[in-house]
Amino acid sequence: MFVRTGTTWTQQAYLKASNTGSGDQFGNSVAISGNGLVVGAYQEGSNATGINGDGSNNLANGSGAAYVFVRNGAAWSQQFYVKASNTGAIDHFGYMVGLSGDTLVAGAWGESSNATGVNGNQNNNLASQSGAAYVFDLDINVGVVSYGTGTPGCAGTETLDANHSPIVGSPDFAITCNKCPPSTLGLGILADAQDLAGSDPFGIGVLLHVDLFTAVEVMTVDFVSDGAGNGLAAAPIPNNPFLIGKTYYAMALWAWSSCSLPPFNLSTSRGLALTLLP
Repeated sequence: MFVRTGTTWTQQAYLKASNTGSGDQFGNSVAISGNGLVVGAYQEGSNATGINGDGSNNLANGSGAAYVFVRNGAAWSQQFYVKASNTGAIDHFGYMVGLSGDTLVAGAWGESSNATGVNGNQNNNLASQSGAAYVFDLDINVGVVSYGTGTPGCAGTETLDANHSPIVGSPDFAITCNKCPPSTLGLGILADAQDLAGSDPFGIGVLLHVDLFTAVEVMTVDFVSDGAGNGLAAAPIPNNPFLIGKTYYAMALWAWSSCSLPPFNLSTSRGLALTLLP
């Protein structure tokens, strides 16, 4: 994996499969989306099925596999070992792969069932090399990275997340927050400038993880928490192609009554970087 800074390219990572095997052809196909990367190995030979099965055997020669890696900062790690739901020898699953946000698609040109359409009967080999494609929802939240510490509330450190990857044109995109004050409202702030370490520019006793002084764009969203202290803020993303690749930084601000938090009973969440994907 190489990354570019200005006009200079440098190697960031050297990636291998979790079950490296001779002749597996790992790297035959690759696709990247935000901080997610999928690598196909169409000659991999385990008889595992689905997600993160046992890849330690070679009982289905040439069945194929795909491997999903996720980047946190500059560090890449394998998150998923992906196989077909009907793994078969010489199916060549992973010969072609694609990734968009949380959605992975893998082709298997050697698959041989006589099924038609979507989710048909795949448990036969009555149409030799008819081929198939497989779609997975991996829930890896590509394009979503937490940072900073925030200022803990009465229930501890509050961490933001998202209901799915931030894909441009997503009307149902939302930001989540844990360990919030129960059954109350909070303020979400999004900006295009980050305060990685956090600072308290207004002297209110909490760390802010967005830089409100250098930001060009600042937006607010309303958080609502349930009785268990789980917060949610709707943040639909417009269908505007010019947003693709932009990164926004989010945080949440809460007021507490169940304990004393000097000076103003406030807490803030950790920051969340959201890189908008196509």
